[in-house]
Parts: sequence; structure tokens; C-alpha cells
Amino acid sequence: MQFSVIHKKNKDTSSTFSFDSTLNGYQRFVSTGAYYDYLNPAQILSYSNVIVQRTKLTFNNSSMNPLLSEVVGSGAADILISGQYIAGAWSRKSLTDCTVFYDQKGNELALQRGKSWIIICDADTEIVIGDIDVSMQNSLYANVSENENGEKIASSTENQPDSQSNGNSAGFTEQPGKNTSANQPNINLATIKVPNKGPLNMRENDSGKSDIITRIPNGSSVEVIDRGDEWTKIKYDGNIGYVMTNYLIFSK
Repeated sequence: MQFSVIHKKNKDTSSTFSFDSTLNGYQRFVSTGAYYDYLNPAQILSYSNVIVQRTKLTFNNSSMNPLLSEVVGSGAADILISGQYIAGAWSRKSLTDCTVFYDQKGNELALQRGKSWIIICDADTEIVIGDIDVSMQNSLYANVSENENGEKIASSTENQPDSQSNGNSAGFTEQPGKNTSANQPNINLATIKVPNKGPLNMRENDSGKSDIITRIPNGSSVEVIDRGDEWTKIKYDGNIGYVMTNYLIFSK
């Protein structure tokens, strides 16, 4: 299994992580070759966990430290553990709290014992597993409210978790609560309500195995097109797709 991280479409600065089952870890390679221990060049370094943590990066007009990253709040995360890819999430309440990572169901992830490689990047960074691009075109940014332990923003709201085989195009929608149709007359609306406060997957078809179109932040208003017992067809932010009915609160 190979996992590539490509910044700004520049493959000269990209890195690739290759899983070694005998080590149960990931070896990192860059354009110049393997990433190795400088005190022992024959030893390629191996990492038990590789995480791409999506957040906002701000330029601070300094050539010494040009980027400021927002590491308090929550957002999307691409996670590699034991040869498995997880389209997950991260959450951190304050600078004095630890960053917690979650799987597709919103459950806290227990990282493998050993070294971890964490990449802090924005939504433009491409992620490619083998020949499949799983990049998230817009990360979900959500602030953690006061007195909360941190929102679990990754949620597979279907019976089966999201994976390469059942949802390859996972796009996150920026900023919770966006409603593009609230001012239009004669439109049936519903509100997204997920128990763990995570985003709800909008899929191409009324099946938990169809591709994900986008993920809708908890609390958002959506336009109801066709209400069903298990799946409801909706419109959100210009996208039309299906979500599970039991995660909707209908206005009428």
C-alpha cells in the first residue's frame, strides 16, 4: 500500500509512505530517496501512524516561519494505521489539550504504539492512495464551543463505515450552517442532527455503498426534494444527493 501527499501539485516536494507489513509501519520516501536516520544512513525510518491533519494555514509575512496553522478546533484528517486508510477527523479544545483523532463512525482512535508522522496541511493538498485520489477539496472547519470536550466531526452515519470501496470521493463542505435555499419560497427544509455532532454523508444514490458527494455539517439546513423512510433526497450548497432520513429533523 502506497500513500502519497502532494502539495500544490508539486511532485518534487511530495512524499510517499509505503507500508511494510513486516514492520507494521510506514516508510517515507521523497524525491531524493528514502527518509533515513542520519546517524545510521542504512536504516530507513518507519512510522506506526501517518496522519494528514487538515486545517487553515495563514501566511504571517515571515520567511523564517511563513505559515501559521490553526491547531485548535476540529477538521478532517486522513489517517493510516496498520495498512488501513481511514477518512477520519481531528479535534482539539485548547492548546493545553491533546489532539484527538476519530474514525469514520466518530469513535476515538487508539493510535499504534510507536512513532507518528503528522502532516499539517490545508484543503489544497492532494492525497493519493495507489492510483486513487481521495483528496478532500474543502475541509470541514468547526470551532469547538466552550464547555465542550471537542466535536467528533467524522461520522459514518450509515450501517457500514466509509472506505475506499464504498465512498471514494469524500469532499468536505466549508463552514457549518450554510444554507443556500432558505430564502426561496415553497421549499421544504430539514435540519441535520447527528448524535455525535459529526457531519452527515450525502451520497450519489440511496445506498450506503455509493460514492460520497459531500459531508454536511451538523446543524445545517437542507432542502428536501423527496422524503423516504430510509433515505431522503436533498439539495445542499448546490449539490443534490441522498442522506439517511433518521438524521433529519423536518420543518413540516
